[in-house]
This record gives sequence, C-alpha cells and structure tokens, in this order.
Amino acid sequence: MAGFLQADLPGGVWGNPESWPRWRALLPSVLAATGYHTGTTGGETISSLLTGAGDYLRRQGRYVEALALYQRSLRICETAFGPDHLDVAAGLSDVGLVLSVLGRHAEALPLQERLAARAAKSLTSRVRRPVQVSC
Repeated sequence: MAGFLQADLPGGVWGNPESWPRWRALLPSVLAATGYHTGTTGGETISSLLTGAGDYLRRQGRYVEALALYQRSLRICETAFGPDHLDVAAGLSDVGLVLSVLGRHAEALPLQERLAARAAKSLTSRVRRPVQVSC
C-alpha cells in the first residue's frame, strides 16, 4: 500500500501549494500505511512518506505533528542506511529545524552539531591535496 501512496502523492510538498489538497486528502492513508512499519524492509518508501507528510504538516504550521513524523523517518533512515547516508542528514536537518521552531533548542543543538560534523567530514574528504613533485 505504501508504494501505491508514494506513486500517487505529488512530490515537492514544501514549495508546491498545488499539491496540498492531495496531501490533505491522503494524509490519513499515509499515517495508516506508515503506522505499522517495523524493521528495515521498505524503509526508503516509508521514510519518504513520513518525510512528505511531515513537510505537509510543517507547511501547515502543525509542528508537533510534523516532528513526530520526522523523528520516525530519521530513525528508519539511520537503521536502514547507516549514519552517513544523505537521507539521515536531511532527517537531522528536519528534526533540528522543527525542534528549534518549537523553542526546544537544547534538543535541536546535538542534531545540528551532528549535521555540521557530517558536512565538515564530507567537505574534508573532497579537498584535494597538492601533488608534490620531486625533481
């Protein structure tokens, strides 16, 4: 069922108000389809649905509801893909941002620090070392 929902729901929720009526209509189905997920099987689809629903709810100003979905999505991504995956970084950002909006800065800070450390690690690994030539 989750795969069918993902195929039917429009992407780009955040900057696409035209998609909101469809998300509003299918949100109960998304919550039902993702509510019983355990383990890592289908994690990418479930995580994507949770994040999309979180984006929709956040855009509607429903931060507490969005936070719960973002947190579930982050846990699934960490379990399914490991801590260095790009979806984990996006999840850290989503959860940290909503915690900050809710004034829960002490909870947001460790997530933002993890995100910053990941970004620094990624940038460091891309820096090219100068080639030394011996003559």
